[in-house]
Amino acid sequence: MTSTAVLVLTLWACFVQLQLHQVDGQATTVQKYPFMNAIAFNREFVGNGVILAPQWVLTTASVCLATPDTTYDVLYGADDYLTYNGANPVERIFRHSGRPGPENNLALVNVRNAVGYTDTIQPIQLADSNTPDVINVTLVAYGKTESSQTHLREQPFMLTKCENTLTDPSSVEVVIHDSGWCVASQKDAIQELQRKGQGAPMVVNGQLYGLYTNEFTIMPNPTAKSEWIQGIMAGKV
Repeated sequence: MTSTAVLVLTLWACFVQLQLHQVDGQATTVQKYPFMNAIAFNREFVGNGVILAPQWVLTTASVCLATPDTTYDVLYGADDYLTYNGANPVERIFRHSGRPGPENNLALVNVRNAVGYTDTIQPIQLADSNTPDVINVTLVAYGKTESSQTHLREQPFMLTKCENTLTDPSSVEVVIHDSGWCVASQKDAIQELQRKGQGAPMVVNGQLYGLYTNEFTIMPNPTAKSEWIQGIMAGKV
């Protein structure tokens, strides 16, 4: 292989790595999305979550792969996750125990201290169970952009029930039973979110429709797991 070819391959690898470390969209504020929080492990940011109740945060299980649970913190009330207003230690994380798959890629985080609601700390509601086949949503995420900004950002996306385009039978079943969504950017090309975009909520009018993950092609639909979520929060599961 010539030195020119090696250089081209090296530059391409760097370009791909850059794309995987990009959170696109535009800067926004936590006042607009007060349900947002950041999740840290050993004080290092690992993903996004949303507030469901004073001591409960919902995210993807992909965010919470490491242990012990008590090494995590939830960060609240900041436009930039590096300037958060407070860190709440985690007591326990309840990862969905169903079969490994996109519909079960959920985790409920129980924090030590109940948070008081303010204009920058508010819970989000799960979306209604009756949803259209296609819905335009806003994805909200912390995470570094290619210019190394760590500000909260928003970007339009589209969620679809795409069972006719899937080849994996298990993925088709997930979509048919409304347990997951296919996701596409409203731009010409899907913008790749970095690993730290994990758990980013997809919302419409203050309701939660999905959580972003790059572990699967299907995004989990939290509403489909509302019974599990309520059971964990009530101490019945």
